[in-house]
Amino acid sequence: MNGRFVMRGFMVASLVGVAVALAGVSPALGIDYQWTRTVSGYGPSGTSPFTEVQAVTVDPTGNVWATNWGGIVKMDGTGNWLGTFSPSAWGDGIQSDPAGNIWATSAGAITEYRSSDGTILQQFLSQNYWPPYRDVIRTPSDVAVAPSGNVWVTEYGNSTYGLEKFSSSGALLGRYGPSGSGSGQLNSPCGLAIDTAGHLWVSDTTSCRIIEFDTDGTKVLQQFGSSGRGNGQLLDAEKMVFDSAGNLWVADVGNNRIEEFNNTGAYLGQIGGSRGSADGQLAGPQGLAFDAAGNLWVADSDNNRLQEFSPVPEPSSLVLLGIAALSLLGYVWRRRGRAA
Repeated sequence: MNGRFVMRGFMVASLVGVAVALAGVSPALGIDYQWTRTVSGYGPSGTSPFTEVQAVTVDPTGNVWATNWGGIVKMDGTGNWLGTFSPSAWGDGIQSDPAGNIWATSAGAITEYRSSDGTILQQFLSQNYWPPYRDVIRTPSDVAVAPSGNVWVTEYGNSTYGLEKFSSSGALLGRYGPSGSGSGQLNSPCGLAIDTAGHLWVSDTTSCRIIEFDTDGTKVLQQFGSSGRGNGQLLDAEKMVFDSAGNLWVADVGNNRIEEFNNTGAYLGQIGGSRGSADGQLAGPQGLAFDAAGNLWVADSDNNRLQEFSPVPEPSSLVLLGIAALSLLGYVWRRRGRAA
C-alpha cells in the first residue's frame, strides 16, 4: 500500500513537471525573455544610423537614452527619436539618477543633463592633482549616483585607481580600488551599479570578475566570476544593471551574451551567446537598462543598434494546476480502461 502511494505521488509530481514544461515555464535555470524590437537609427526620420552605441539608460518617465558617436540620443519607450544632445560628448557610460537627471561619461569629463530638454547642468572636468590624486577623471567608463547623492565613477584606463567618489557638486571625496588583480584591486573596470543598500558593484573587466564593495568603497563584500565561456564565467564584462528583484545582469561582451546573477553571485541564466545580427542575437553587447515594466534594453554595440527584450508572460498557478489535474485524470481514466 505504501509503495503504491509513493508511486502515485511520484506520478503526480512528474505530471506537474510535464505540465509546467508544456506551459512554457522551465523548472531549470534559464531566462524567459523574448526579443521585442530593434532600433538602428535616430533623427527626425530615423535615418541617422547608430555608430558604436555603448551605453543605455531609462529615465523615470520611461524615455530611453543612449550614447553614440553622433551624440547622446533620447527616445521614447518605443524607440521614437526625441532629441540628440552634446554631439562631441560621446562616451562609455550613461545613467539616470534618482531625480531623473542624466549622467554621462566622456573623455576627461562627467556631465549631468536635465532629462526634460538635455540642458547641461554641470560638468566635472579632468583634474591634474599631484599624487595621490593624479589623473582624476582620466578615462571614465561608467557613472552612478548613490542614495546619499554622491557620484561614483569607474576609470578604465587609470593607472593608479579604478574607482572615484565625488560630491553632488563635483568635489573629489576619495579614490579606491588601486590598480591590480588582488583583493580590492581593480584592473580596467568598466561597469558600475549601485544596489538598494548603496553597495557598489564593479565589473573588473580585465580580471573577469564582479566585485561588490561596501557603501564607502573600502571593503570588499564578495567577488565572483572567472575567465571563460561557461555559465557564470566572463570575457570582458562591461555594464551592469539590477532588476526589480535585486538580481544583477552583466553584459558579457566577449561571449556575446547577457548573464543574470543573484545577489550572492549565483548564475541564473543568460540571453544570447551566439554572435549574430538577426533580431535577438547579440554582437559585443555593452550597455544595459531596465524600464519600469521590466523590459531590458541592450546596447548591441558591434551591431550598431539597440535591442529591447521583454519578459515572457508566465501562466498563473491555477492554470498550471488545471493542466496537472487534467493530465492526472487522463492517466487514471486510462488505467481504469485497461483494468476493465
